[in-house]
Parts: sequence; structure tokens; C-alpha cells
Amino acid sequence: MMKSLSQPIGRMAAHYTVVVVGSGYGAGVAASRLARAGQSVCVLERGRELLPGQYPRDLAGAQAEMQVSTSRGTLGRADGLYHVHLNPEVHAVVGCGLGGTSLINANVALEMDERLFAAEAWPQVFRDQPGLLAPYARRAREMLDPRPYPDDWPPLNKLDALQMSARAMKQPFSRPPIAVNFVDQTNPFGVPQPRCTLCGDCCSGCNVGAKNTTLMNYLPDAANHGAAIFTQCKVSHVERYGDRWRLHFLAGGDDGAAPEPRSVTADIVMLGAGALGSTEILLRSRDKGLPLSGRLGERFSGNGDVLAFGYDNYWRNTAPEGAAPAWANINGVGAGSNILAAADLPGPCITGLIDLRGSADPSQGLVIEEGVIPGPLASLVAASYFLAQSQIGGFFEYGTAQAKQRLQDAQTVGLAVQNDPTQLTALAYSGPAARSQTYLVMSVDDAAGRLALDDDRLAIHWPGAGLSPAIARDNAQLQQACRATQGEFVPNPLWTAPMGHQLVTVHPVGGCGMGDDAARGVVNDRGQVYAGAGGNQVHPGLYVCDGALLPGPAGVNPLPTISALAERVCALLAAERGWTVDLALAARGPLPPAAPPVPAPAPSTPHEGWLQRLGQGLQ
Repeated sequence: MMKSLSQPIGRMAAHYTVVVVGSGYGAGVAASRLARAGQSVCVLERGRELLPGQYPRDLAGAQAEMQVSTSRGTLGRADGLYHVHLNPEVHAVVGCGLGGTSLINANVALEMDERLFAAEAWPQVFRDQPGLLAPYARRAREMLDPRPYPDDWPPLNKLDALQMSARAMKQPFSRPPIAVNFVDQTNPFGVPQPRCTLCGDCCSGCNVGAKNTTLMNYLPDAANHGAAIFTQCKVSHVERYGDRWRLHFLAGGDDGAAPEPRSVTADIVMLGAGALGSTEILLRSRDKGLPLSGRLGERFSGNGDVLAFGYDNYWRNTAPEGAAPAWANINGVGAGSNILAAADLPGPCITGLIDLRGSADPSQGLVIEEGVIPGPLASLVAASYFLAQSQIGGFFEYGTAQAKQRLQDAQTVGLAVQNDPTQLTALAYSGPAARSQTYLVMSVDDAAGRLALDDDRLAIHWPGAGLSPAIARDNAQLQQACRATQGEFVPNPLWTAPMGHQLVTVHPVGGCGMGDDAARGVVNDRGQVYAGAGGNQVHPGLYVCDGALLPGPAGVNPLPTISALAERVCALLAAERGWTVDLALAARGPLPPAAPPVPAPAPSTPHEGWLQRLGQGLQ
């Protein structure tokens, strides 16, 4: 059984050498490396600590873990695992818990196209030194242990279907490295990790413990080296306090009581609260008098994220060459609390990659990956697809023979939606919903977004974001992928004219972008925060170490780039102060005898009218 890492707030000291804000990829790196340097380290995480076995398995549990920030206020619990930021043009989804967004991402560890570092937005040192991040990326890989879905594991229909799309598009196909554990082991940080069970619930929270989130590696490593970790501590702002930093935060609030204002001082502050969180903290700090660059909040990017679906695909996965196409399930919905046959398990959220980054201009590159809808949402899948299909009406796109079957399937789902909603969960795993593919694209947008505080609420401003040529191109490529398996293409429902072509990003980056001086960036290439609107002077001991650092999109899943940048920031900081960071890891060992399962939380009651209020927030 995995041990809890967090401590009661009463154990917090008044001062630490280092305070790390956040616990995702950037913050986790900082906590581990600076604790290994022998320094007193405190970690402040705004969310709760949830261990494997405690993540939602059904819709009620998922609703109870939602927090939605809108211009009208916040819906749901303030420390819910799934944090949705609603804005007029671009919405963002991030994780809130010990482990940050690593708890709910698809854990793909693709490294950024090296040519993108040559863009003018990046500091000169990156433009002059190709491969600058390579040694730091290796350090991150040793900790996160990513590897492709094994060839000798069970075949996955969604992976085969994506490969069929790649062949039709005449584009390279591969299995990308994913931070998922495929062996029973005790990892080098003393955490027992069973192998993946193929349930597909990576993005609702891995209840198996097989996903290599920072909760499995960097954070226990930090705790093993003496770091003090505290949860439900939401940092508001930082201020200079003599020769130290004072961090102001709200603590607690899980028992229904109002959170308590507190503060802690530090010699060094490492902001790793994510692109949204770190930028918000610095924006509020600037409002309270801290001199910062005028570029703060600029060059925000959604990493070119595009979501779309291929509904009711008519494809074959095992038929011999030349045989007539046959219906075959894609199995793109996670198990959740449902019991699935072994052949119907979807596997990890992302296992395949169509790589379209081979063009001469790296800004035109993109990647297409397949995905899994988390099992807690299974009861919504069939009805959602049915409503989308009713708007698109593509029954006859592939001829009358298929149209007849599609119309019959639509009637079956429609009757269930109208008369027998109890069938809807089962319909996620059979019929047209089970033959549907989720597509995810990452590409190179123009990073023209801006983060700002509107009435003390973080807001994303990006007029026309959804109308950019890059987003139109990405959807066109997805349509090609969908046609290869004869599915009905369903774009993100928000990316439509009636909805104003809204975008959703799960990879927000930027806001505190690096630059060669304060006129061009918020921090320097070492993550040190500039102390004014111009020049190279920095605030002593104030750093940003997460995705907010990126001055532009990564063009792929950004976790390896964020981790490598954080590794470099910490290595340079340690070298500057004469600290030694021991990077040696223990050997991996066999899994210890089975322990009793971690109890799941008690069934929760959905917030009354929650979905209706969410819909109002989208309008």
C-alpha cells in the first residue's frame, strides 16, 4: 500500500530554505532535486492528496470532484481534482491535487521538435546551443520511466484503428513513450506499483497506481530526502520580506470551515503551480507592489490542442486483405466502475501516434493521438454521440448500405435516451459508441493568448483563437484520419459557429515566458524572475519552474519539455549556490506482498443542477 506523503498543517515551520508552490512536473522536479541537495524544502499544494483507489469511478464521483471557474464565480468544491477554467474563447482543464495535472493527463512523453527552439521567442542560449535540454531530459526520463506500449501485450483495437488511419494518410506511425508501468515492481522511490490493467482510466485518475505521475516518483523522492509536503494550501501572492520571501496562502477548508489565511517565509521560492497558477500568483503579486516585467501574462498558448471524434467507424482489424469491411469495436471508453471483458479493455489512454512533423517549416507540424473517454463518463457517451450525430447528419457519407445500419443504430440509441436511460452505460461499450475513436492533436499555435486578473479571477483572453489557420488545418487532418476508418467526423462541439469556435486546452503553457531581458520575457533562461519592466536584473531567489516558462507551444505533449526545463533550472540554481545534488537512484525491486486496497471515498451526491449551471457558464 502506498503511504501518504503530506503532513498536517500544524507541522509547518515558520521558515524554509526553499518553498515550492505546486506539485506537478515542474514543482515535483524542484522539490526532489533541492531536497536531494540537502536543503530544507516545503511543498505547498492547493489540492488534496488522493492515493490510488480514491479517484472517481462513476459519474457521481466525478461530479463531486469538479471545480469550474467562471466569470460568475466558482462551481463545485474549491479543491476538486478536475479544474475547468471557462472563458469566452479558450477553456482550460488542469488537475488539482498532490501531483498536479500529472494525475489526470495521458502521460505521453514526446520530446519537442528541436527546430522549435530556434524561434525568436526562445532565449538566445537555446537558439545557439542545439540539444541544450538533452541531458536534463535524460534525468527526467530516469525518474518518469516512460516506454511504449509493449509489443507483446494484448492488441488494442483503438491502436490498430489509428495505424490504419496513418497508412491511409501515408504518414509515420509509432507507439510513443508513455509514463505507465508495465511490470509489477517497487519503484526506486519505495512506492509499490502494480502493472497497468488496461482499464483506460488514465485521465480520471489511475486507481491501479500504474501511471507514473509525480505522486509515484518526484514527490516521494522529495519526501524521502526530508521535504515537508502540505496540501490544501492555495498561495495567493508573494512579497519581499527583508532578505527573505513571504508567501501568503489559504490553508484547509475541507471540513466545511473557511480556509485560514497563513504565511511562510523562504530564502528561495520555486513557482511550479502551472501556467495558470504561477502566472496568477505573479499577477496578484505585481498588483500588490512587486516589480515585474510588463510581459507577464503574455504569450499564453493552448499548445495547439484540438479534440475531435470519429463516430461509428466502419473498419476491419483482423479481416484478410481484400475482404469486405466488417464492423469492429474500437473500445475507446474506460472501465470506471463497470466490469469489461478482457478483449474490450481500451488500454492506456494514448498508445499510438501519427507524426506530421516532417515538414520543412516546424511551425506547420502536428501530431495525432488516439484517446480514451474515462470510465466515470460512460453513462454520458452514447447520448452525447447521438446528439452530435443528430446535428451533423452524416448517415449517407459512405453510401446507402452503411446508412441503413447507421440509421437503425441511431434509432436504438435515441429510444434509450428517451425511454430507458438505464441502458446508456451499456451502450458505451456496444454499438456505434464502441466503434468510435477519440482524436487528440497537439500543434503549433501562435501563442497570442493573454492571462489577466479580472476582478481577482484569472481569465484567458484570446479573441479569434478558434479561427486561426492552425486549428482549421488540424481539424482537416483529423477528418482525413477519420475517413480512413469510415467514421462520421465529429469536431469538438464547442468548435462550431453557434458556439463561437471555442477551444479547449489540456496543455496550457506560457504566461511567464523566458526572454533575454525583461522587455522580452518574464524570466530569464534560468527561470529567475525579472525585477522590473526592463533590463536583466532579477529578484534574488524567485523562480518559475513549470510550463509557464515556455514562450511558445511545445507542439507535442509538453510534460518532457517542462520536466527538462525544471531539471535545468534546479541544476543551475544548485551550481550557483555550491550545492551538490545526488542523482543516484535505487534499483527497481519486485512488488511486495499484496496489501489491503485503499478504501474508496463514500458515494457522493451530485451537486443539484450542476450540469445546468455549467451549461449556463459556457454560454
